[in-house]
Amino acid sequence: MKTNVTKRICAAAAALMMLSCTACANSDSSSESEKEKETTTTTTAKTNEEKASSDSNESSGDGSELIKSLTDKIKELSNRLDDLEENGNFDFDEDIHEVYDDTAVVEAYKKKDPSGLTDSKDKYIYDCLVKAVDEIIEDGMTDYEKELAVYNYMFDATRYSYENLNPIDLDDEEDWSHTPYGFFTTGQTICVGNATTFKLFMDVLGIDCEIIHSTEEGEHAWNIVKIDGDWYHVDLTFDNGDKHPLYSNFNVTDALKMEMSYPWNIEDFHECTSTKYNYMVMHAVDCDDIYALPKMLKDTLDKGENVLYVTLKNEDSTELYSTISELSDIYYAIESDRYSITAGEPLFNDDYTEATLAIEITDITEIDDDDYPDYPEETIDIDKLADAFNDAFDGEITISDGRYYWDW
Repeated sequence: MKTNVTKRICAAAAALMMLSCTACANSDSSSESEKEKETTTTTTAKTNEEKASSDSNESSGDGSELIKSLTDKIKELSNRLDDLEENGNFDFDEDIHEVYDDTAVVEAYKKKDPSGLTDSKDKYIYDCLVKAVDEIIEDGMTDYEKELAVYNYMFDATRYSYENLNPIDLDDEEDWSHTPYGFFTTGQTICVGNATTFKLFMDVLGIDCEIIHSTEEGEHAWNIVKIDGDWYHVDLTFDNGDKHPLYSNFNVTDALKMEMSYPWNIEDFHECTSTKYNYMVMHAVDCDDIYALPKMLKDTLDKGENVLYVTLKNEDSTELYSTISELSDIYYAIESDRYSITAGEPLFNDDYTEATLAIEITDITEIDDDDYPDYPEETIDIDKLADAFNDAFDGEITISDGRYYWDW
């Protein structure tokens, strides 16, 4: 849409230039005419006439050569704009992050020879990649086991970079959160950095993997990966796990990803319908009684774990969907000084009579304070401020005991 607008702007600008040039030419001609009338020297007049004649011949009398030149420039620019948008190097609808091309690093890895890498960042990525693969991949692993090892490694090493969530300034050489370089240097990545880094690992491990870069409604990027003949969605950014992965977006289907509100053209990518290697399905236990969930969660903690994978069933799909929605509301309503409970996205079967989901329960008293930044010391006497509001508004405004802090 904006490409055509840009072309029209360029054309309009060029037209103005042409009009300006024509006006200048007319002005010059008028000026020369006045000079000829005013001059008393025949030689000077003759010289001016010859010069005017020469200029007129060079411009074909009506500026057509100039117009042709500018028209060619516009056509060249228009073609360039089409090429940029068609090849994904530039988007006129919004600024988006460039997707890292891992071809050079992958080739170097397969040859076990980085000497052909000319970019210093690629060389750094290569060195870190070799070390990481040696650390987490063992002989005899299946593709699924390799994929899981990479996912866990990235989860442990990555912290989402909220500071770099907005599109980057292309002149900012220090922001690499959308690339594997950002992952390996700081662990601060955004969705594009997670997707490109995951694909890099899959590429060197010989596992088919692609990137879905959604830009229609905001920007988001994730992967699809082929395991044992079937394709799955993998979205590390949307793993809501606390200290450990929740796997609620690990090897999931098209149907689940459609619930995430980031559109993509399904026809352009492989169909993802299998749940064979979905982590939740592989580790879920049946929950026949919704009122048994509290005891199941307590047993999970007693085993030294903090995530319970459960499958709920109901022949009435509408009732099951309602149950899942109500559970989410209940989790938010739970109040506890010790425990925090969250749930991941539910994975439904084809007829919506079964739903598998991850429920995470965290003992917040066991969380290391070093994992979170310190809150600033209190500077306001809350009781004194409450009294001031009470006096000013005759008791119509009160302040609760709780405090709300900025999310650092």
